[in-house]
Amino acid sequence: MGSSTANSGGSHGGGERDRNQQNKVNKQIALVKAADTAKKNAIAAGNEMYGGVVSQAVNEEMVNQQLAKVGSYFIQEGGNFIRTDKEGFKAAKLAGKKVSKSYQTTSEGRAMKYGQSGGAMGSGDHTGVMTSTSISQKMLQKQNKIKGALVGALSLVAPVGGNLMRLDAAKSLKDVATPGKAHKEYKEQFKAKMSGKKPPPKSNIVTDTLGGINKLKATLGGS
Repeated sequence: MGSSTANSGGSHGGGERDRNQQNKVNKQIALVKAADTAKKNAIAAGNEMYGGVVSQAVNEEMVNQQLAKVGSYFIQEGGNFIRTDKEGFKAAKLAGKKVSKSYQTTSEGRAMKYGQSGGAMGSGDHTGVMTSTSISQKMLQKQNKIKGALVGALSLVAPVGGNLMRLDAAKSLKDVATPGKAHKEYKEQFKAKMSGKKPPPKSNIVTDTLGGINKLKATLGGS
């Protein structure tokens, strides 16, 4: 009898763990679906800068899945964000005003959204909804513009490593000028990371320059 009771308890515990795990999987699937739908709808509408749209859709689904709750509601007037309540938010939205929300996310929700790495959108971490959502060519180009300007400015005041930072900045700005090539390389890196494979080596300003010289030689028939 005692043995039977112990086995029954163990079975019950295992069933509870299975249900919790399945519930977690279902939540993750719902978040992925929300992200994919938002991305597809944005692209269909001609919006290639869809990061904010996707993030908002994931936040809303996290609220539905009790992984987050709305913190505050805001109405944007010029450059100011005025806090309001839920009803004021709805009324402003219906009136065509710009509105936004802040969210309070649970630790489980943050892990599902940004993965084990806690990385940025499109970084290739398959455990997160945002990290496993690839970014567009325009989004990458904007990132490279910001990186090129920021790293370039920092390199001027960096006591150590300034030259390396300038090379990194030059590479980012070169990628801005060649967005198609840069995005192709990004997609190769992203695909490898998503599949758990070692990504191919990233090019740098030196390899890019040498590659350009070799192509020019080949075109001119040189050796």
